[in-house]
Amino acid sequence: MNTPHGRPPQPPRGWRGPAAGPSGTLPNFPMDQLGPAPGGYPPPPEPRYGPPPTARPATVGQRVVARLVDGVVVAAPSTLLLFLLNSWTPTLGQALFLLPFFMLVIGGAYEVTMLTEAGGATLGKRMTGIAVVRADAEPLDTRTAVVRWGSVYGGLLIPFIGTLFTVLMVLSPFFDKSGRYRGWYDRAAHTLVVATR
Repeated sequence: MNTPHGRPPQPPRGWRGPAAGPSGTLPNFPMDQLGPAPGGYPPPPEPRYGPPPTARPATVGQRVVARLVDGVVVAAPSTLLLFLLNSWTPTLGQALFLLPFFMLVIGGAYEVTMLTEAGGATLGKRMTGIAVVRADAEPLDTRTAVVRWGSVYGGLLIPFIGTLFTVLMVLSPFFDKSGRYRGWYDRAAHTLVVATR
């Protein structure tokens, strides 16, 4: 290749070229500084876990039935544990205190595990054909599941007022005028509940 004046291009002043190694070969350069190989392709994106957030919103009826089913799933082992720890004869005071505590612990572990490991669907949600997804289409992670669950049931740790707070949280999808029935806890966790079938 010649320059417009007919002379081959000259190297910059003071440039002496790469120094040769002991055997007369060019030195080795770090491979991480050479960039991608010609014709290479970027790695494919990770597959999205669960249905997309653009799917049809779950109906209020589906969500209510799913929550009732999950309530039974959580209440059964919680009640059994209560009787086992009290030799099958718990007092009324023990039952009123321990049963909600067991349901909080077991329910939290159950929901967080199912949402992160089972495609965003608990057993109740699978039965009714719905799932929880992130609004940004990213996979549901543990932090998102914990924030979502804690926004609903964390208030139960506060006597009386906390119970009212939890009831309002559970009913909050009815207050959404957008048609997607997003509860306040969905907005806190940036999630949606969509139909899977």
